[in-house]
Amino acid sequence: MKKSQFLLLILTSIILISGCSKQSKKTNSEIVKKESIDEVVKIDFGKTAKLGNGSEITFSNLISDSRCPIGAKCVWEGTAEIGLELIQGEQRHKFSLELISKRKDSKLDTLGYSFEFQSLTPYPKLNSEIPKENYQAAISVISK
Repeated sequence: MKKSQFLLLILTSIILISGCSKQSKKTNSEIVKKESIDEVVKIDFGKTAKLGNGSEITFSNLISDSRCPIGAKCVWEGTAEIGLELIQGEQRHKFSLELISKRKDSKLDTLGYSFEFQSLTPYPKLNSEIPKENYQAAISVISK
């Protein structure tokens, strides 16, 4: 009888431990999901991209691109700044993001989103002009 009670105690302990283990894994997964990027949107200049929830974002303006061109010797790395417009139903919100090389990329929290400027292509080349319509911005979008 004591042997069967001992086995029952061991089995109950194993079940409880495995149940706790699964619960903590689920919690960790939920935390990672809340902090992860919902999507990275690539938008061509003058174009609009749809976000997962039906909102739209437009790459409306190339404010500046002073990044150090390939083939040049520069004192500093330069920056790029773009203008964007977030459209949620009837709401329109204009904002800008600035990309600074070798430092944390620009980030903005607005209208329930966090936007982070990831990249701007093409990268400038020495003695070469880039038409605005050739630019593409990559932006990470995190819904809050």
